[in-house]
Amino acid sequence: MTGDSKAHILTLVDAPFTLNSLSEFDWQLGSIAPWYCKGALNSANTGCSETSGLFMDLGSSYFHNWNGLLNTYSQAWLYDRYHLRNVRMNNVFAYEYQVLDPALVFAQVPHDVVPFYHWVNAPVESKIGGKMNPWTTLYALQRQPNEDVTIVKIDIDTMHLENELVRQIIEGPPSGIDELFYEHHVNLAPLHGNWQSVNFTINLYDSFKMFQNLRRLGIRSHSWP
Repeated sequence: MTGDSKAHILTLVDAPFTLNSLSEFDWQLGSIAPWYCKGALNSANTGCSETSGLFMDLGSSYFHNWNGLLNTYSQAWLYDRYHLRNVRMNNVFAYEYQVLDPALVFAQVPHDVVPFYHWVNAPVESKIGGKMNPWTTLYALQRQPNEDVTIVKIDIDTMHLENELVRQIIEGPPSGIDELFYEHHVNLAPLHGNWQSVNFTINLYDSFKMFQNLRRLGIRSHSWP
């Protein structure tokens, strides 16, 4: 938006939220547009009534760091941004393959999240209906009264497993996911060093197509990180 953006109304209707906004601040607050904010927004106060959220993190590591790197984490980043929009995490499932210290894990989890925190220090699986397939848990929860919004982050650095789980979202029954963050590993020159992807057969076009398909399902989908 330009400096005279207040003369325009921004309307977003591509996901299960409609926003009429008078300023850039209203939708940029916290770097996440307020798709699940109920109520008018203004620069002095978000105006969001409290919303409950289910958060599923596949590849969670510790709440405030990944292998000791304080600037590399997912749970705290998402917790902070969603709390800016008054989304309270009332159900959190954190999956992590790497064996971590459970005492340190829970020491980092905020007090308001601990009663709802499910720590799964075991690898996920892609077998449909498997007990360690995260969608098995997600589908079971949908048969009960659940939260207003469901947020999923996928970054387990096992490409074939990640791609299969996302394929199940696209081709399977409705997932109930409202917002998805996914590190999609593709053959992209600037990331060859980080992803070791020089020989990957999946390219950027495939990634655009996949995210488009997810958004067509009404899932607000983003590349992570």
